[in-house]
Amino acid sequence: MWTEKYDTSDYDREMGVSICGRELPEFRFSTAIDITIDHSLDTLTVLFGSTLDNDPTDASWGISAFKIFIK
Repeated sequence: MWTEKYDTSDYDREMGVSICGRELPEFRFSTAIDITIDHSLDTLTVLFGSTLDNDPTDASWGISAFKIFIK
């Protein structure tokens, strides 16, 4: 499990870039996550979720470049 909290009140609004077209700019565009687990079953279930309780136009997240490597 991985979690991260992101609060825009910690940033200077003049330093952000509005990539979503809103009046409030974005400050963090991505976070790299690298997780290694031992796994020996034939299947793997990967779940994504959120505890966000705002409208998606106020608070949202996405996934880019998801990869699974098998050794």
